[in-house]
Amino acid sequence: MTKIALLFYEQGYTQEEIGKMLGMSRLQVHRRLRAAIETKVVRVRIESEYREGILLEDKIKDLFGLKEVLIVENVGDPEKTKEYIARGAAEILMKYLADGDFLGVSWGSTVRMVPDFLPKKDLRGVKVGNIVGGLSELGDLGAQQVAMNIATKLNAATKLLSLPFMVQSAAAKSAIFSDEYVQQEIKALKNCDICLVGIGYVGQELYKGLYKAENPLPGDEAVGEIVGRYFDLDGNVVKNNPNEDRIIGLTLADLKSVPISIGAAGGIEKCRAITGALRGGYINCLVTDLRTAEAIIQLVETGAETGEEAGK
Repeated sequence: MTKIALLFYEQGYTQEEIGKMLGMSRLQVHRRLRAAIETKVVRVRIESEYREGILLEDKIKDLFGLKEVLIVENVGDPEKTKEYIARGAAEILMKYLADGDFLGVSWGSTVRMVPDFLPKKDLRGVKVGNIVGGLSELGDLGAQQVAMNIATKLNAATKLLSLPFMVQSAAAKSAIFSDEYVQQEIKALKNCDICLVGIGYVGQELYKGLYKAENPLPGDEAVGEIVGRYFDLDGNVVKNNPNEDRIIGLTLADLKSVPISIGAAGGIEKCRAITGALRGGYINCLVTDLRTAEAIIQLVETGAETGEEAGK
């Protein structure tokens, strides 16, 4: 513990570099540094960004009753910060994933990176599937592709939902769901042990091309989405979403019953979306970045947003 603290605080190595030197995961290094502060091996008088992260992890965990919170450092390049979030999500996933588990995954630019940071490992009887239908527009960001990439890394089986994300009408969806095979597939997804999801925000470029005139966006109260299902700032499902009855996949209510649901999302523009997801109980583990965590706390405690987020 002391050696790790010296390497991090005095010699300036990153958590990733320390992990490589000592043969540890970044999450293990993170926890050792946290323990060093809590046991006063390190007496923090300096204004350390890492110290702020530790305090915010505890605060967010307590505020929302979460199982895990991991806050990563912000770096100059947003894509690099996104990689750190994906790495943290991979480490939390491996902490909980056990033999025989069914892992369900959604889409997203951060979730897509998670397989890159998973160890090559053989877990007995593990299955990986997509909890929302496919979208050709998303390419390798899509849930099916993410599920296949994770399964390859873990030498796991896949159980893919080979249906579109959205159909033309609620009647068309009902017809599809009348098929016994589809019913069994959806039932299996609802019984998944762990979920890994991204969190999108209203207005995100990723989704603008998907919601055209025939697929309008939900009402003004919507702040974010998980698996295409929109919710407001208090975590309530948006009632006037014209697409809700046309989406194929798990619902937000289904997500609330998943034992371990990991949300991987960052960027201050997602502050309201992540806050809504936490208030709704759709995730019970969160990996995000420091600036976004600070914005979430500010929003919850004061109702005010940072200037950058308020302008979104």
